[in-house]
Amino acid sequence: MSLVGSIGATLMLLDLTGLFAKSGIKAIPINSTGADYKSTAAPGTAIVEKDREHIQSIVDYFGQDFLQAVALGRRMSPGRLSAVADGRVFPGPEALRLGLVDAIGTLSDTVTRLRSAAGNLSSFLRSEAKMDHSTNSPATLAELKNQCPDLPDSFYVRQLEAGATIVEAQRAAIGAMQEQVREARSATTKKSGVKTLEEHVGAGFGSSGGGAEDLSKLVTAEMKASGVDRQAATVKILRRNPQLHEELLIGANEGNRAAVEAIHQRFT
Repeated sequence: MSLVGSIGATLMLLDLTGLFAKSGIKAIPINSTGADYKSTAAPGTAIVEKDREHIQSIVDYFGQDFLQAVALGRRMSPGRLSAVADGRVFPGPEALRLGLVDAIGTLSDTVTRLRSAAGNLSSFLRSEAKMDHSTNSPATLAELKNQCPDLPDSFYVRQLEAGATIVEAQRAAIGAMQEQVREARSATTKKSGVKTLEEHVGAGFGSSGGGAEDLSKLVTAEMKASGVDRQAATVKILRRNPQLHEELLIGANEGNRAAVEAIHQRFT
C-alpha cells in the first residue's frame, strides 16, 4: 500500500563537534572576506544561531514552494490544504478521501488512463500549442475559474480587469491561498483565546516580572546589534528563545486555562 503526503520541507544537520573533540580534531574554516556563511554547517563546526536562522529561511522557502505546487496541482482550497500540509503521510484510501490523489490503482491502470486522456500524439501536441497561446493571452472567466478554483468572485473580477493571463492569475491565486491559509491557522489558534506572537509584541512590555524584564533587555541589545526596530527585534528574540516566549504567553493569558493548555501544546 502506498503512503501519500509528507507536504513540507526538512533538512537534517549533524552536530559533529563532540565527535571531533573526542578524536582530537578541530575544524577551522577559512572563508573569503565577507563570505561569513560559506562554511555554514561544515563538518566539525558549531551551528550558531545566525547559521540556523539562515538555513531555516532556506527550508521555509522550499516548504512554501511545495505548498504552492500542491495548492495548484490538486486545486485544493486553503482550508483543505491547511488540514494536510503539516508533514504527515496518509495511506492510499485516506489520501483519496482528502483529495491528494485522483484514484487508487496499479501501474497498468495508470498507463491505461493516461492513454485514454491523452489520445494520440498529434492531438496532444495541438492541445499543448493551444495552451502555450492561451498562457500569453488574457484569461477568460471560465479559464480563471477552471485554473484558479475556490476563490472569491472579487478575485476573478480583479484578474479580468487587469487583463491577467492564466500564469499571472495563478501566481496571484497562490498569494491569495497563502494568505487564507495563514488566516485559517491564526483563527484556529484564536479559538482558545491564545494571544499570537504579533499581538504579544504589539502589547508592549508593560507587565512586570523577570520574563518581561529579560525580554526588554534582550530586545534593546538586539536593536543595537542588528539595527532593526523594536518589533522586529522582539520577534527575533522570541523565535530564538522559545522557553521565554512560552513563559511570556502564559503570563499574558493567565487565568485562561484553555489558552494555557494550547500554549503548552504548541511548545511541546
